[in-house]
Amino acid sequence: MGRLRGFRRPQPFLRGLIVLVPVVVLVCVVIIVMMVASGSHRNDGGVQPCTLGAKCEAEEASLYGTRTEAPGPGQWAGASGGGFVVGFEHPGTSIAWAVADVPASGSHDLDIRYSNYRGQDDHLGTRTLTLTVNRDTKQIQLPTTQGWRAWSDFLVSGVELAEGGNTMKLEFADHDTGRVNIDFIRIY
Repeated sequence: MGRLRGFRRPQPFLRGLIVLVPVVVLVCVVIIVMMVASGSHRNDGGVQPCTLGAKCEAEEASLYGTRTEAPGPGQWAGASGGGFVVGFEHPGTSIAWAVADVPASGSHDLDIRYSNYRGQDDHLGTRTLTLTVNRDTKQIQLPTTQGWRAWSDFLVSGVELAEGGNTMKLEFADHDTGRVNIDFIRIY
């Protein structure tokens, strides 16, 4: 076959790019689709910081492997705000809040509104999550509620906050049992 006039074969480097670029794009699309399908969600943009005394809704925090559910007439009715957070199904899943405008360093109480009933593992009983405030960690034990619609409050005393900004996270750590729903937190 003759050579087309005005058309040159691409150099080896360009041929590699012609093949590589679509593969990279395809891999990125697959990763994004898998994250969306698994319910993983990170809600960083435009999140209002949590302040002392305010009800800090879980669905407005930063979510890592967890997801938001909307309250309704079904199994999980009764949550406050626009929803609540589920998905503490395996180690590494978490929810985090930025706590702002703390006037002075000191000890505070933390109220966690949650529900804990029979999970997908068919276990009914107290469940654990790890609370991390800045760099301090503490395992918390959330007793069983009367059902997924029966929200309860768990009080954690002696939460040390620094003046100014802080970070607070609830995580299903390696030593935890997870599988609870979180509605909101409030710091006093």
